[in-house]
Parts: sequence; C-alpha cells; structure tokens
Amino acid sequence: LQHQFNRDGYVKIPFTSIHNITLLSALYKDIQPQSYKGFSSTIYNQNIALKQTASRQIADILNPSVTNLFHHFRPLGCSFLCKAPGPESYLPVHQDWTLVDESKYFSATIWIPLVETNERNGVLKVLPGSHRFSSTLRSPTLPGSFEYVTSGIYEKMQSVPVQPGEAVVINHALLHASPANFSAT
Repeated sequence: LQHQFNRDGYVKIPFTSIHNITLLSALYKDIQPQSYKGFSSTIYNQNIALKQTASRQIADILNPSVTNLFHHFRPLGCSFLCKAPGPESYLPVHQDWTLVDESKYFSATIWIPLVETNERNGVLKVLPGSHRFSSTLRSPTLPGSFEYVTSGIYEKMQSVPVQPGEAVVINHALLHASPANFSAT
C-alpha cells in the first residue's frame, strides 16, 4: 500500500466497519442540522466548539482503524465534508494546502464516505502521480501551479468510486476534483 501511495499519490483501502459508518452518520446529523448549498465542511463552521467536538468525536470512532493501518503519524484533525445536490457542489481541480515540509514529510487526508460515491453524486477524481509534479507551497491565498490547465487535467482524471467502510488516502499534493452532486440527497 505504501508503494502504491508513493507512486500514485492515493490509495483506496478497506478501512472501517459499517457500524462505525452508522455512528458517523448519526453524529453528522447531530452536528450539521442546518441546510446549505454546494460544498460544506465543519472546518468552515464559525462555531469553534462545534468544530472541536466534531473532530474529537470523529477521531474517537475512527482511531482504532487509523492506528491499525498507519504508523509514525501525527493527526491534525477531523471534519465532515458534504456536497448538497446541485451544480454549486462541483469542486474544481485543486491540490490541498501545504501543511508540512514536503521535502521531508508528506501530509494526507483519509477520506471516508458515509454513502456510496459514484458519477451521479460527485465521485472523487484524481490524477495519479500528480503529487510529484510540483513542490511549490499551496494555500488559498497563493496562485495554483496548474490553474491555467485545469480543463485539460480534468479530462485526464480517473474516477475513484468508494463504498461505505472504504477510505481513500490522498496525498495533499495530489491533483483531485469532484463533479457536482446530481443525486436526490
């Protein structure tokens, strides 16, 4: 798995039980009751106590799965991500923020969908190996290295459908995107 992750910048793995997915779904409904449009993350919520509670409770549920599969890591936090139905939920080609000195370390997201993901509801799309394309710093306030060629990149991306209980571990430097959620929920 480590070899595949190093080569491709992501890996899809069996990760947690359906029981834990049910617990996480119930927690999400308790934490995120308001409606929204487009893409939502508990990280963006202005309520600091809510963000801390969400992160702590998600970690409590998933910690056995994480420690079973990963070694020599430092968790940075947990959050819920959600895409409401509609065109506003489209996530363009991007890389996640630089969080560590990437000449020595890498940072990654363990993405665990609570529902099956597919082409209709906004499947994850990746460009394998793209985490090795550039070593520039990344943040929302810096121009992206690939912003002028994203349409060409999107055409080359591969879909990564995921079932509940599976996870996709994504190197933060990997180019990824997600089409809009056009499902009913």
